[in-house]
Amino acid sequence: MRGLEKIFSPVTVNGLSDTETQAIASEPPSGKRQRDLLENKIKKLSDGRSIFRGVMRSAAPQRISCHDLREVLQKPKKPTLAFVA
Repeated sequence: MRGLEKIFSPVTVNGLSDTETQAIASEPPSGKRQRDLLENKIKKLSDGRSIFRGVMRSAAPQRISCHDLREVLQKPKKPTLAFVA
């Protein structure tokens, strides 16, 4: 990395235009889109967890174990019949 101070010195950086500085310092658009997508997912999951905890608190005052919850979620659902009038 010898000679880097000649290529990327404070004087060089000071002489860069705003567009050039932005191009060097900013993340690629694909990285920003990915970060935005992940932040949105985190928010939705966090909101869902809060809702779930609220429902569990109001519906069942006793605690349910992860094992019991797993059993409930793994039971096959019974098919429902729809009647058309």
